[in-house]
Amino acid sequence: MSASKTEIGRRSVLGGLAASAKLLGAPAARAQAGGELIVANWGGAYGGFAENSFEKPILEKAGIRVVHDYQDAPERMTKVVAESRLPRGRIGVVHTADFMTAQLREQNTLADVTAAEVPNLKDVLPSLISPGFVPWLYTPLMILYNPKFVSDPPKTFADLWNSKWEGKIGLMDHIFHHHLQMAGLVAGSSMTDEAKAKPALLELKKAVKPRLYPGQDTMATALKNEEVWITTGYKGRALLWADAGASLAYIYPGEGAIASSLGASLTRRAPNREAAIAYLNAMTDPEGQAKMAQASFYSPSNSKTPLPPALKARIALSEDEEKRLQVPDPTFMGKNYAAWTQWWSREYKG
Repeated sequence: MSASKTEIGRRSVLGGLAASAKLLGAPAARAQAGGELIVANWGGAYGGFAENSFEKPILEKAGIRVVHDYQDAPERMTKVVAESRLPRGRIGVVHTADFMTAQLREQNTLADVTAAEVPNLKDVLPSLISPGFVPWLYTPLMILYNPKFVSDPPKTFADLWNSKWEGKIGLMDHIFHHHLQMAGLVAGSSMTDEAKAKPALLELKKAVKPRLYPGQDTMATALKNEEVWITTGYKGRALLWADAGASLAYIYPGEGAIASSLGASLTRRAPNREAAIAYLNAMTDPEGQAKMAQASFYSPSNSKTPLPPALKARIALSEDEEKRLQVPDPTFMGKNYAAWTQWWSREYKG
C-alpha cells in the first residue's frame, strides 16, 4: 500500500466529485471483446501481490485482460463516485478496505455480490465479510518494537502511555483510525467509545510525544534508522520488514489486536460485470491466496487456503489470539470516518 493516506471520508469524496466528472467526460466505451476489465488499485507492492498471485496466473489464462488504474484511495474513491453518476462507468472492480466499502455503499456506488456468483466466498472467514465487500487478506495491528533497545516491551496498548517511552514511539498518520480504536480499547474497552478515545489519545500525545510518519515506507525507514523504537503496525508488514533486515519483534497486545482487512468491491456501473465477478472469485481462490500469503505475510481470507507449515506458523494467530481479535465494525467506521479525519487533523495534529 502507498505511504500516503489511504482512506477518504464522505465529505472529501463529494468535494472531488465535480472535478472528476469533468475529467471523465462522456460515458466510457464498452469493454473490448476478449474481456477487458479496469481495476482500480493502490499499486506498489500491493498491486504486485495481486498481479502475481491471481491476475496473471488465473485471469489472463481465462482470457480476461486486466487494465490497472493505480491511484491512492482518495483519488480512486472519488473516481468511483463520479462514475456512478454517469450512464456507464469504466472501473469494474475497486480495491478497498472494509470500511471504505461502507463509505462507498452509502453513496450507492457499489453492487452486491453473493456466494452463488462468487463461489469461493462461501469459504471466506465470515467475520471479515460485510455488505458489498469481498475480503482478500487481513492482518492484525499489534505492538512492534526494536529488541535492541527495548528489553521489556509493552505488553498491552495501555503500556504505550508510559512516559518512559517519550520520543521513542512512532505512529503512522494514514492509520489514525486505528489509533482512535486503540485508545477506545484502552480507555473504554470499546473501539467505538469516542467520548473516551479522543481524550485518551490526547493524553498519549502529552505523555510520550509520539513522532508522526506519513505511512508504511517512512515508518520502515524510521525503524531502520532507529529514530523510533516502538510503533503500532500490521503483523504482515512487520514480518516483511524483519525479513528485509530490520531489528524488529512484535507483541500481541493484552486488549486484543485490531484486525485490518483489505479486499475489493464490484462497482454499480461496471461495464463488464461478468469479468468483474470472475475477478472477485479469482481473488479469493485458495491457490492464488497461498501465493499472496507467501509474498506478503498477510493472512488469506479463504479458510481453505493451503499454506506451508513454516509459513502458517509465522502468520497465523493462535486459537486464543483469534478469539481476542478485535474486528472493527465497518459500517460504524464508514459513517464516522469523515468526523474522525477532521478531529485528527484539527485536534490531534493541529
